Formats: sequence, C-alpha cells, structure tokens
Amino acid sequence: MAIREYVEGGGGLLVLGKPVSEGGARSNRVVNQVAGEFGVRFGDASIMGPGGRRSRVVATLDSRTWLGYRNPSVVLYGASPVYVEERGRYPDLRVVGRTGPNTVPSKVGVIISGRIGRGRVVFIGDTTLFTNGALQDSPGNLKLLESVVEWLSQEYLERKHSGSDEQRFILRFNPLYVALLLVVVIALALLFVGRSILFGGRAPAGEGVSVGTTGLTDQEVEEELDRLYRERHRLIRLMESLEEMKEEIGEQTYQETMEEYRRRLEVLDAEIERLAGSDV
Repeated sequence: MAIREYVEGGGGLLVLGKPVSEGGARSNRVVNQVAGEFGVRFGDASIMGPGGRRSRVVATLDSRTWLGYRNPSVVLYGASPVYVEERGRYPDLRVVGRTGPNTVPSKVGVIISGRIGRGRVVFIGDTTLFTNGALQDSPGNLKLLESVVEWLSQEYLERKHSGSDEQRFILRFNPLYVALLLVVVIALALLFVGRSILFGGRAPAGEGVSVGTTGLTDQEVEEELDRLYRERHRLIRLMESLEEMKEEIGEQTYQETMEEYRRRLEVLDAEIERLAGSDV
C-alpha cells in the first residue's frame, strides 16, 4: 500500500478513529483498512466514562515519551480502544495513552505511536479531541496536538521545489553536523574567554551588556519575566484542570501529577523572584 511505503520512507502519519454507524452497527472498518497496514486495529466499541457513554474519558499519557512529557493526560469524547495486533511486525509500536480505572473497559489503550522504517505514526481512538471545543475544554489536548506535530515531523525537513523536475531534500541528523556544531561552539567559547581577559572581565563599551547579578540587559530581563509569568499562568491552568479530573484519573495519579506541578511552580516562583529583585 502506498501509504505504508510513504511512512517507511520517512513520512509522518496521524490516524484518528471512531466507530461510525454501518448497517445498523457501529464499526471502524474503513479506518482499520489503513491501520491494518501497520498491524494496528481500532475497536468497534465506545469507551464509557463514569457518567455513561457521552461522558468525558480521561486518558493518562506516558510521561517518558515525547507525546506525554508535556502533560499527564488528555480528554477524549466517546473514544474507541486501539490495539497493536502484530507486535513482531513493527516492534517499536507501543501504547502511550491509556484510560483510567473508572472507564468501561478500564485501563485500555487509546493512543499508540512508534517508528515505522524511517517514518513515524500515531493512532488515536478519537476524532474529536482536536476540535475547537475540545481544545478549549482541555489544555492538555492542545499540548498533545503540539507534541504530535513535533514528533511526526522531527528528524527531517521536507522542502519541495515547483517545476517539471520536482526534487525533495531531506535534512536528517548527521554526526558530521554535530561535530561541526561542536567546533563552532568551542570557537565561540574561546572567543568569549579571550574577550573577557582582554577587557578585564567586562564587555566592550557600547554593546549594552549588563554587568549586574543576572548578566542580562533590562530588556532581556523583562522578556524573560514575561515568559516566566506566561508559563506560570499555563501551569496554574493545568493544575485547575487536573483538579476537575481528580475523580476520573484516580487518587494516585492525581497526587503524583499535582506534586510535580507544585514542584515546577516553586521553581518558577523562585526564578521570578530572583529576576524581579535583581539589580540590572
């Protein structure tokens, strides 16, 4: 199948599945024609949350993965389970998102990702988690969308040229690029050290570099404070969302995630206090 060849050649693929009515029953038959090319299958049943079929379903993400490192959970609406049926075919495929203990069925996989050849795939058992309403309702869904796009496009940059002889250039990570980058960094470091010795530990006049406690200019401090305040606001919103999901994700997951958020908040507050009180 052409889509499998595309992915194996270095492409990225996102597949969203949700049962649709077909002959009086609900089925994922059509989307499974695509998923089956990678040994993955979407279940035909809808996962029910604590409030019944139409309630929200919270999925916990694996924080050790690219898709889950930014946020602990996402909200799905009438999701269907996703299974890896042929593990030996593509061994890198794995479940990175599962429902909690209060769903029916419980602790079932709803998000799968992995490498296929030189490319990457993501399968999610919900077609509505990235709609405008879902993104507004759950900040975690937006973070997941960003992570999915980043992960699927990582390690290559595709550039197409128009014309009769269209060419495709793929830029990949290369040890030579890393070595060249290290050489440049070392050269800049040596240059900086030499300038520091020459000017007695101070930057040349006219460059606007602060010699205060932060080593930043007034403008740089303001920009950094603005970034930290925005990050603090985002973190508080995540904590509020987590509080609303406490019953759905379970006490243990709630406590562990909230503790991590509090730790991050303390770090942010300390950095804000340091910059706000610095003499620049």
